[in-house]
Amino acid sequence: MSDAFRINRASDEKSELLLGALWIDAKTMAAEYRLDVGQLCVGDISVVSGPRRSEAELLESATKAATLLNQELRRLDVITKKGKFEGTSELVKLPLPLMRLPREKSAPKPKPLTAWQKFALKKGIALNRKKTNRVFDEEKQEWKDKWGKRAREDREATDWIREVKPSYVANEPGGDPFLDERRAKQARLETQKKNQEHNRRRTERMMGETRSEMTHLNHTINHLNTASNGKFDKAAVKARRAKQ
Repeated sequence: MSDAFRINRASDEKSELLLGALWIDAKTMAAEYRLDVGQLCVGDISVVSGPRRSEAELLESATKAATLLNQELRRLDVITKKGKFEGTSELVKLPLPLMRLPREKSAPKPKPLTAWQKFALKKGIALNRKKTNRVFDEEKQEWKDKWGKRAREDREATDWIREVKPSYVANEPGGDPFLDERRAKQARLETQKKNQEHNRRRTERMMGETRSEMTHLNHTINHLNTASNGKFDKAAVKARRAKQ
């Protein structure tokens, strides 16, 4: 994916004044410069060895390089983007870079295997396996969920007949297994709600006791401490005894 380069209109007008008189043809570009627009990089390859160049020659070479880069940027597609505070701004889509920059830091070392990963490799178990919730129903020729709300609704819609085991004992005469199951489920839910309420009240009581103990402890510490943090306590005790 190509990057984007933001154009500042003020600096662009300045570059037109400074570099507008210069224009580099394609032959000069291929002979003297190596251009990488994706990295916004221009390299002067005309002089590889020789005497040290003067400041004027370096300034001329840098001016030509900036002009060349400006020419190439003007040939790229421009996208106008509406900003939040600055009105509109123009973005240029940069092509993929030609030069690969080296890494700043060394490549990360592979992490050691955990105990489970070692065991899975030893037993031939796939490490990145993912359980799927979808299963194909051969009778209806459609995909269904194995668990969850939709799976429960499908079971309830098709659960209209059930085998009664010999160990089944009805809760009332002429028992209904479906009714008994719904009642047992409702009883479990009510028991769970009672336990949750009991745990909530127990937690609030324990937190209240803890806060009261901490408050009493802070009052005791503040009463025993003095402004000097006990530095002159012994001297004060001696002074009171001397007065007595």
